[in-house]
Amino acid sequence: MANILIVDDDSMFCRTVDALFKRMGHNCDNSSSIVAGLEKSAATFFDVILLDVGLPDGNGLNEIQNFSNSLSS
Repeated sequence: MANILIVDDDSMFCRTVDALFKRMGHNCDNSSSIVAGLEKSAATFFDVILLDVGLPDGNGLNEIQNFSNSLSS
């Protein structure tokens, strides 16, 4: 079972993917912004982070390094 964080501002996408992963037996959490996602990833270990490119507070591509640091910590 994996801990998965979905960082996306599209609530329909988050609900759909969250439900799919939960049916597969994984734990899921969601954030709708980079800041909220980084806060969650700092507080909880995630095996996988799905990071959207276009978010209200920035471009997910520019934040990959910050999220990858939380995966390796």
